[in-house]
Amino acid sequence: RRLPNHPRPYLFPGGLGGLSVVLVLALGVLSVAAVEPLVAAAGAFPPEWIMLGVWLGIGLVFSVLAKRMRKKISKEEQEMLILK
Repeated sequence: RRLPNHPRPYLFPGGLGGLSVVLVLALGVLSVAAVEPLVAAAGAFPPEWIMLGVWLGIGLVFSVLAKRMRKKISKEEQEMLILK
């Protein structure tokens, strides 16, 4: 805090090898989480993926609507509304 511009490199425990192991394990867990619903649904389209698609669609709609609304008001008006 006394030297804000002083470099502070983060050293991962285990070094680059430990980081590589953690990365491989995380990708393995992610792939199992993505494939398991497909296997459990016996080849049918998993309902979990349908729910995920619905939520992603809802989020996309809100994002587009919010982007349009943000374009209509100026930066000063945004700050005034946030800080009000």
